[in-house]
Amino acid sequence: MKKTLVLCVVFVVCFSMFVFAEEVPKNTLELSIFDRVNIIDILPKQEGRIKAGFVSDIVEKIKLTKEEREEFTTITPSGRINWDEESAKKHKVIYAFTKHEIPILKSSVKKADDKRKIIPNKEFLALLDAIDALKKPE
Repeated sequence: MKKTLVLCVVFVVCFSMFVFAEEVPKNTLELSIFDRVNIIDILPKQEGRIKAGFVSDIVEKIKLTKEEREEFTTITPSGRINWDEESAKKHKVIYAFTKHEIPILKSSVKKADDKRKIIPNKEFLALLDAIDALKKPE
């Protein structure tokens, strides 16, 4: 009887987690500071007026805030910027991208790959896979 009761409770809990779990929108990414800096690095530097506007929107959305710069960076006397890399990788924020921004992100990944500008780093490769998996919002 106890085993049956335990199994029933486990089933109800698991079923509830499945039914009531909120689905993460397919147009969102949870990005660390490391991810955000790398996305900005692979975005096109020059484009036509309309596409440049969308690139600018992406940069504005994911750029580091003043608070983040103060918390995660230090500037040496020579002017060099140093990162607290571990903290910068752990600090994550969720961003939603528009139907116009997603193709730009995906094409930026493809161009970086075509030009052989992919960093052999697990976090960077995971970021590129996450961008490839983005879906346009409906």
